[in-house]
Amino acid sequence: MGTLTQKTREDLERLFEDLTAMRDELRVRLHLAGMEAKEKYGKLDEEIFELSQRAKRVGEDGAHEVKELLQDAKKRLESLRNRVLSA
Repeated sequence: MGTLTQKTREDLERLFEDLTAMRDELRVRLHLAGMEAKEKYGKLDEEIFELSQRAKRVGEDGAHEVKELLQDAKKRLESLRNRVLSA
């Protein structure tokens, strides 16, 4: 490190330690966010499949309820997509 004073060297080391800690924390948070997104996607995917099966069997009386459930699932999937794309 050339000719640095002890204080400057300590300051640089402290800054590097802080930067490393922040980097590691961010890495963990990004990984967890990815896991959370995958988990939410898996649940939504399963729900959409179940709703598609239900829609095939539903009569006119239940169609409105299934439509509302599909619209809700679509909104949640769009929200998840937007969060993943903006991350």
